[in-house]
Amino acid sequence: MKITNNQFKTIIKDCMARNDIFGAELVCAEVIKNGRLCQTARIMKSKLEKKRDAANAGFAELFRSYRSFLKDERNSEALKCCTEMKKKYPHMWSAWACLGEALLIVHSYKLAEFALVRAIELNPYNKSASLNLLTCLVETQNVVASATYAQKILDIWGDSVEIRRTLQRLHSGTGDKSAEKKDLEFLLSKMPNDVPSLVRLAEIEKLDKQSDIYKVSVELLNSEKSVKTSVSLCWLIAKLSERSGDYAESAAYLKKGAALQFDPEKDNLSHYRKRFEDSLELASFRGVVDSEIPFTPIFVVGLPRSGTSLMEQLLSEAKDVTGAGELPYFTRNQHASDDKGVLSERLSMIRANYSRDVHILAKDRFVVDKMPHNFLSIGAIKRAFPEGKIIYMKRDLRAIAWSQFKSKFSSDGLAYTYNEGSIVEHFEFYMSVMDRWAELHPQDFLEVDYDKMVADPASYLPQVFQYCGLEFNENYLDFHKKGKVTFTASVDQVRKGIYGGSSNSWKNYEPYFSEFFQKLTKLEMDRKH
Repeated sequence: MKITNNQFKTIIKDCMARNDIFGAELVCAEVIKNGRLCQTARIMKSKLEKKRDAANAGFAELFRSYRSFLKDERNSEALKCCTEMKKKYPHMWSAWACLGEALLIVHSYKLAEFALVRAIELNPYNKSASLNLLTCLVETQNVVASATYAQKILDIWGDSVEIRRTLQRLHSGTGDKSAEKKDLEFLLSKMPNDVPSLVRLAEIEKLDKQSDIYKVSVELLNSEKSVKTSVSLCWLIAKLSERSGDYAESAAYLKKGAALQFDPEKDNLSHYRKRFEDSLELASFRGVVDSEIPFTPIFVVGLPRSGTSLMEQLLSEAKDVTGAGELPYFTRNQHASDDKGVLSERLSMIRANYSRDVHILAKDRFVVDKMPHNFLSIGAIKRAFPEGKIIYMKRDLRAIAWSQFKSKFSSDGLAYTYNEGSIVEHFEFYMSVMDRWAELHPQDFLEVDYDKMVADPASYLPQVFQYCGLEFNENYLDFHKKGKVTFTASVDQVRKGIYGGSSNSWKNYEPYFSEFFQKLTKLEMDRKH
């Protein structure tokens, strides 16, 4: 199905009936951009420009402000701006589309989905809102709905780079490498030098220095002016060199990429300290938070790359357990207000809001929240959720640090991982935090040794499941064969199942990062004593 002349005129008529001239203009622009009904759309757009009234001019001003905020990465201000748009112009599909886009950017996928559905109800041929809705469905791991809606978009708009990028993420999350490879090949046919596609294809195919992608990547890096693209190329060349056993070259490109990527302004250790101090304050509450919640939360915490994704996958194999992924509740909401109020009220609010939001996502009796940085909030978690379970993933600090350093994360919250000194500083802080929680809550969380777990999972895991109130079955160890959806940075490792050996990969790079590993070795020894 493609947009016909009559359908185009109908949606323009509907916009005009709601006095949404601005929205009608955007529809025309979208149709012209995609090469459909160009002559009709241009004529219509010209007429609409002459009819724009004061009300739509006011919306246009808010729209320009919203775009400006997005450009400057001032996401919270952008969200406030389009919330005002929706409030003032609820009849305009573009207001809902902007709100959905802003919510998507801050990872509020369920709320974004609601806003985008409303935008599409007002304008079924709104391509940008449709693509954003598809992204929401993918991010909430709604595989069937994602596939169905993707086909609907393809029927209306035809194949495109935007759609294939979203489908590629869906297929990556579901582990369908054959479909993902086709997506990547389509993207590279349209954009031969598209670095994200080259990076992912090299990962799927397990390519090394002998591949054409290696030669292309080196040539692109020598001519590339974009810092972001240069960083991705450095990571790609480092991975290809590592697979060929050339650790010296791999180390050189990792250092180059990290130096380009690291921004001291984004090293948020001060923010982490603030979260920890606030959680300490909440931990001092000695009363009872007794409102009922319909599930038992299981919080899996630790440093990123300590095994939190693996633990979530294992636990979610059990009956009545939902693996909810990395829920950003404590990272976003714990300090939402400067008006702290009394501790009991704050804890009750945390419990009520978290329970409400999580219950929307899952109806099972147990919900696993594997946000690693919740280790900062253990005090708040224990007071707000006394029935909750906390699993603390411990792993050799050198293995964690190396896995972090050689990974390219999308989150600014992990900006510290691009600098060896910053990593050491964060790890020192992390150890002091966990020592403090162990002092305050000696029996309130379970320590899980990652390396012991992967060495003998059948013997080690029953005690973990028992702590959570779950029964263990050895069939759970085959979770990686069942095609579950995951979008974390550990997606490829999780799909391999439980395997040992990765904790020693840092040793291949010890000659090239000697000072870094010496400091980490000292930290590891201090932790053991």
